[in-house]
Amino acid sequence: MKRKQIISIGLITAMLAFTGCQKSPENSIVKNKDFDKMVDQAQGEEGGVRDVADMTEYDTYQDSFSDESLGVTVQVDAKVDIPKTDQMSVTRVRQKEISQEFLDQVKEALMPGIDLWDGSMINAPTKSSIEEEIRDYKRYIEEVEAEFAAGEIDEESLEVHRREYQESIDKLQQQYEAAPAEISLSEYPSDGKLHAVSELLAQNPDNVYYLWQNDLNPNGTIFYGAGKGADGLFHSLYAQNNENYGNYLRYENRMDDYQRLNSVTAHSPLGVEGMTGDIWKASEEPRISVEGEWDEMRAVENEPAELSMEEAQGKADALMRQLKLEEYKCYDKDLYCQYRSFEEGVLKYRNIYVFQYLRNQDGVFINNEGNSKLTDGWQGDDYVKREWPGESVLVYVNDSGIAGFYYLAPIETVETVVEKSQMKSFEEIKDIFKQMIVVANASQGETADIHIDRVTLRYTRISEENSFDTGLLVPVWDFEGRLSLNTGRAEKNGSLLTINAIDGSVIDKRLGY
Repeated sequence: MKRKQIISIGLITAMLAFTGCQKSPENSIVKNKDFDKMVDQAQGEEGGVRDVADMTEYDTYQDSFSDESLGVTVQVDAKVDIPKTDQMSVTRVRQKEISQEFLDQVKEALMPGIDLWDGSMINAPTKSSIEEEIRDYKRYIEEVEAEFAAGEIDEESLEVHRREYQESIDKLQQQYEAAPAEISLSEYPSDGKLHAVSELLAQNPDNVYYLWQNDLNPNGTIFYGAGKGADGLFHSLYAQNNENYGNYLRYENRMDDYQRLNSVTAHSPLGVEGMTGDIWKASEEPRISVEGEWDEMRAVENEPAELSMEEAQGKADALMRQLKLEEYKCYDKDLYCQYRSFEEGVLKYRNIYVFQYLRNQDGVFINNEGNSKLTDGWQGDDYVKREWPGESVLVYVNDSGIAGFYYLAPIETVETVVEKSQMKSFEEIKDIFKQMIVVANASQGETADIHIDRVTLRYTRISEENSFDTGLLVPVWDFEGRLSLNTGRAEKNGSLLTINAIDGSVIDKRLGY
């Protein structure tokens, strides 16, 4: 059976619809936050729950309710996960930079004895790659001309597209004259150090990669190294400190060629539901973007993952110990597929075990997965785009050993604000949930069916309103499940409402508080 590609643009639009098309009832989902007041409540002595053990009587939560005027129906049949801990605190944290010391530890653990070359040259254009781009733009011109002939676009649109594509072709043809026929990485040795982007650009003013990096990370530092090991694997390692898009380190190896690690966003490759990426659970359909359809899916033969889950986790846990990342505990694990190639209707992939580790404080996971604090708009005369993704560590394992390692948006503790927080009882939280799950999902002209199957008490990171780089770890109740709209326009799985366990406010994860 043929399977069509998944188009990410439409899915992004669908996801935005959850936030962009809601009504604005008088009782807003996100109140103005008073962090000082919240801390006072956490320090209070009366009217709440301070010992988490007092909440363990709640093992399940069942309920059903609806609001016909807002078109929302809610069914709750949920397991309630309450951590086995004596306390939950409020802690101030900040973004942590990737240090040269940690980079060296990763190189020693994952690329021992390998001569490293400048990874930016992996992406450097060659005559053949430029020729391919030129062919693509010529095809785009043919496609818009066909659309015009079919009456799908007008002549003005045709001329605009044709002019833009031709300008791109002209620029590429100029680059073609100066481009090498091929690139040998051995001619570009790496010193294995983090360097300021501005320094690298000054040393390589014509390097397209460093020009691009300078646009997105002008004040930051990066390292990008690559090398082939005695094991026949091609190893790639990238690290960055970027005040606008986050700090992270990423390593992957593969057979046949280098993995290109040229993204500046610190997002988890597990992504957000509905978004495309290069990996997907082996039990699910691929979520990737390729041109065309595939008739067959086939695992490559030279990158097997036939070891057991237990054997694979042993390798992942050993790496975490070697890198002294004991503050993270395994949160989730599964067998995944990772895209390798698409040719003549055959989608090829490799199998990998993926282990997700999250920071664990007081025996409680800190979970901001799939969510980022985002500033994207005008602030006075300046346009500001900044993002602080959620922290996590991912380890890929196959029969060759560690096949990938991600250290994403790490944080570090500044101070403990409240040692043992006072929190609202679950009875109070349930009342807030019943009101706000309806308000949060009222959508003009549509009805929403919500099914909640899991409720979890855990930590999440919220950002202080006037400080982008610091935040507070606070206890929250996460209500997870599935939302369906009657139009079939969009659906959402996962966290549907997050309530601050201290003051009962609803957390807008995009705002970060």
